[in-house]
Amino acid sequence: MKLTSYNLGAPPPARRSKSGIGDNRDLAEESTTAGALYRCHGLSLFSEIPLPLPPATADEAPEWRISRAPGAASDETAIQWVEPDPEDASPLWLITGHSPKGIHLDFPKYARFLIQPDARKILAKPRPGVPERTLGHLLMNQVVPLAMANQGYLMLHASAVETPCGAVAFLGPSGAGKTTFATALALRGRRLVTEDIVRFELKPGSALCHPCPSPPRLWSDSFDSLLPGERESAEAVAHYTSKLRMSVEQADAIRFVERPVPLGALIVLDSADGRQSGAPIELKPPAPREAFEKATTAFLRIKPHSKDQIRREFDWATSLARLAPFYSLRFPRDYASLPAVIELLEERFVTGASPQ
Repeated sequence: MKLTSYNLGAPPPARRSKSGIGDNRDLAEESTTAGALYRCHGLSLFSEIPLPLPPATADEAPEWRISRAPGAASDETAIQWVEPDPEDASPLWLITGHSPKGIHLDFPKYARFLIQPDARKILAKPRPGVPERTLGHLLMNQVVPLAMANQGYLMLHASAVETPCGAVAFLGPSGAGKTTFATALALRGRRLVTEDIVRFELKPGSALCHPCPSPPRLWSDSFDSLLPGERESAEAVAHYTSKLRMSVEQADAIRFVERPVPLGALIVLDSADGRQSGAPIELKPPAPREAFEKATTAFLRIKPHSKDQIRREFDWATSLARLAPFYSLRFPRDYASLPAVIELLEERFVTGASPQ
């Protein structure tokens, strides 16, 4: 998941008009379409748009509401758009903005969203031709976590499984193997906490990891390695990515935790693309500075340059390092080594032993 934010400025970025982003649709009113209740990251969500989650079983009042935006005209000049970084030549993935109506998130070519923090509402406007599954994916894996982070929740881009040592969370850049390792352990009997984003809740003496029961998303090669011969039964994540989501039937092989789990360890994945097949697998504590940097880069945020946000993330990273050990996992970028990596993780954490 790539989350890109930029320094706040106005007017809207010039590059926006090239991709047809400025379609001046109003996101400030609700519709009344029926929906479903979901529970994720410790919060209940009512959404008119189907989310890649099982519906909640308990009858409770929703803490957030997600609605489709109507099509009335809007005043785009009231939005302060965040300026793109002139040194970043990569395609724009996410553009953020602020207005009296709330926080605007624009995914070029896909959809726009309005977060209204005080009302705890999210309004969604897909662009023409964008499938429903893409809208649900963007909400679940991008917009909702960012809305929660903006409310002060500690949200990390990580995957996590429950072990006898507590929740083991995997950190690393997109494609490093976070979901692959968590899913591999889940398929061997460990209960999955979350496959992509962890909400941590700091308590005296511990950090709780809140569950999110979304079926894992995997690249096709990871899917073939973990579930050989079952790729055709998987579900598409979104129309713009080749990632696959485990179907409901496939996800039946995985158990999810139902309550928060205390954090047991944070494992930083070293993707080590240059490591050759047969290179040693290493699990050891990283240098303190490396552990701190990896934690801070994994935080989800909408306002990365806020002094208060930077101070809060510094305190969070310090607390996480104090409450649970950090480890660095180095491994060859080779699926043939996956069973050995999983064996090592099970030996060190599932049996309750501490890494040397």
